[in-house]
Amino acid sequence: MLVWLGLGLCLISPFALAADSIELVQKETIVYLEAGGTAIYGSANIERAIGSLGIADIYVRIGLSTYGLKNFGGQWDPSMLLPLGVPSLIGKSPHFLETAPGFMFTSLVGASNDTRKPERKWGIHGMGSIGYRYQKPAKGLFFKLVYTPILEHFRQWHHWAGLGIGYSL
Repeated sequence: MLVWLGLGLCLISPFALAADSIELVQKETIVYLEAGGTAIYGSANIERAIGSLGIADIYVRIGLSTYGLKNFGGQWDPSMLLPLGVPSLIGKSPHFLETAPGFMFTSLVGASNDTRKPERKWGIHGMGSIGYRYQKPAKGLFFKLVYTPILEHFRQWHHWAGLGIGYSL
């Protein structure tokens, strides 16, 4: 029950609290590394501010992660994870509540059920995050600690956490 409540907050909080429509804000870019989080083991990420929706600042996020650069046959064949999200920040600078619905695309290498040879499997998964973010209004340090539930193939929940640190450009 708490998982559904948390996911619901991730999805609706910035929109339910909005006063009018999205207004454009100064374009701010954030680059950071995240341990754990929406890409499971960790990822390199970039976020870009796109607007303000009432009391929430809205960003778009793309990340990239890999584990296992070679398949089990020893050949270069990396498994890739690509998290995409729409983080929103609610609060007063530099302390924010972050909520972020999104998706994760995966391209994983495993053994074929028939031939036992390497086979690439593609997937899409639901994800979200909710937690604390420290971010100065100008250039500087960025830090976040979040709960990141992942809905694998939109069928099975995995509970995860993430720790991100980076820089606001």
